[in-house]
Parts: sequence; C-alpha cells; structure tokens
Amino acid sequence: MKRISISLVFVSIAVVLLIAGCAPAATAPTPTKAAAAPTKAAEPAKTSAEPTKAAAQPSAQAKKAEWPTKGQPIILTVPFAAGGASDIAARLLAPLMEKELQVPVEVANKAGAATQVASAELAKAKPDGYNLGIVSIPTIMTTYLDPERKATYSRKDFQPVALYTSEPITIAVKSDSPYKTLNDLVNAAKANPGKIGIATPGLMGSPHLGALALQRAAGVDFAYVHFDAGGQAVTALLGGHVDAVSASASNFLSNFKAGTVRPLGVMDTEESKFYPGVKTMEAQGFKVVVIATYGIAAPAGTPKEVVDVLNSTIKKAMETDELKSKIDTAGLALSYMDSTQYGNYWSEMDDWAKPLIELAKQK
Repeated sequence: MKRISISLVFVSIAVVLLIAGCAPAATAPTPTKAAAAPTKAAEPAKTSAEPTKAAAQPSAQAKKAEWPTKGQPIILTVPFAAGGASDIAARLLAPLMEKELQVPVEVANKAGAATQVASAELAKAKPDGYNLGIVSIPTIMTTYLDPERKATYSRKDFQPVALYTSEPITIAVKSDSPYKTLNDLVNAAKANPGKIGIATPGLMGSPHLGALALQRAAGVDFAYVHFDAGGQAVTALLGGHVDAVSASASNFLSNFKAGTVRPLGVMDTEESKFYPGVKTMEAQGFKVVVIATYGIAAPAGTPKEVVDVLNSTIKKAMETDELKSKIDTAGLALSYMDSTQYGNYWSEMDDWAKPLIELAKQK
C-alpha cells in the first residue's frame, strides 16, 4: 500500500462497513502511520499531536539501568499459528529488540479460539515487562465484547506498549479459479447462496469482518471456514478446499509472486504497491475498507518506566533500514503509535467494533 510510510505524523485509516440497503457505514479511529519516503500519505492528521519520545524521559533512562535483568528472556507471544502476518511481524521485530535490550526475546506461537487463548494467558501473566504479546485490532476486542465467548479478560487487563504495523484485508482466489474479478465471485455467491466458501484466519478476526462487510455490501451470503492463521487459510485455498480466502494482504504475497494466487480486491482507499493492477473494492462498487493493525501489549500493571523502555526500543527498531527493508519485503507497512496513543486508539476501536459483533456471530 503505497501511501503507508514511516513518519511521525498521523494518517487516518477509515474502516468502513457498509450494511445492506441504505444503512450508514461505520468508520474506525485512525492509527499513526510511519513513513520511509514523502508521499501523499504524509498529510497532517486530523486529531493528534506529534508523538512524544517517551524513552528520552529521565524515569525511563533510570529504569533502563535496572531493567531488563541480564539473561532473563522476554517472551513475545503471537496469538496465531506460525506463518501469518502477525507472526512474521513479531519475528522481524524480536531480534532488533534483543540487540537493543541485550536480553533474549523469544517468539512463542499460541493459537486458539481466534486469539482468545493467548490473550487470556497474557492478561494473567506477571506484569514485569518480560511477558508481551502481539495484539491484532480489531480481532482482540471481538473476543471480550462478545458475552458468548466468556472471555476472562477485558480491555482493562492490558497495557498497550506501541502500535507497530498495519495492512489492508484482501480477498483472493487461486490463479486458475473461474472467478476472474470480484464481481465474478459476488455473482457466483448470488447464484449459489451459502455455497461459495471463504477461508479466514479466525472467527471474528479482521479478515472475517472484512468478508462480512463485502457480503453485506454486495447483498450475498458466503460460507466461512475459519483457521488459526493466515498461512493455514491460504493453504486451504491452494488445496482447493475453499473458493476464496480473506486475509491480510501479506499472507499471500509470495503466492502472488509465484503466480498461484489472484487477488480480487483490496479493502483500502488506495491500491497496494504490492499488488499492482488490483483495484480497491470501492473502485469496484463495494465501499469496504478494513485495515488490520498489529501492536505490542503487556499485562495491566506493567510499570510505566518499563513500558517507556519497551516503547523506545520498538520505535528505534522501526527507524532502522534493516527493519524497513524486511517489513517491505514481507508485504507489511510500518505504523507507529506510542503507548498512550495506542491505548486511546484501542479504546475507540472497542466502540467501533461493538455493532459488528452480532453481524460476525451470524456466520
């Protein structure tokens, strides 16, 4: 997505869910984008000021001398199986955090219940800075805002550390699929209600919500098959077990380059630089914009001084040419918010997600 770059100014990400008929669209709050080169995405943000450099504060510097303890590893938990976008993002960031903090940073995959298993474990972990987790928004809030999920945690059980990266949700089919365009897929669903299968990385995750948004915008009924990670969903597509996949754009970038997958539409306001020639859904007549964001969180109660050190470490890693290059190769985009900004964004997204939960539960 060519407008996302590394910058300390904000951009708005509109997340629009068009309800069937003339119902108004839902719009999400805006995460900060970080940029590598000047583009039109570098326009001033509407609401927030320049992020503060928390790590430069004396309290954070003083604490850094005490924390982390040499030799004690930091565990960074990914709530999905290996191979998905959040897993890739974590494994690219971990070695740079390790280099800066001079302690091991170990990535652990704990998939299950659409991120609920890992989220529950993170919420009850010791708040000492050694227990961190990747948070996928809007996926995580659908676990604790849905009473039927009986989650043992809520928003208050997490301490946001920093927003790290983001990407649009994308619908794709196999390259030899009879569906050449998004309208082909939609028309097939109209002719065969409930028969066109779409794989997703998890129930109520961002890709599921994106597919539901398209379903409502198009007035069709898809069938859904949920997996524990984007890589598994793409594998199901390649194996011919489903007709299409809804996943983060990076999940099938290598397949796209290999010619085995054909993206049909990007849920963004602009075409992605990673998929040249693939139109946005809005350009194809379906006003659907859904962006997945991945950030770092700790258990509530983690000392501010430790959070400041972690935030500074993540921000410093994001400024390196090494990470910029690898993130770009992975098909992801760097996005930055400090702990306060990320916390505010998370809370606002709670309000945005609430009306979508009943929609997701229908499928």
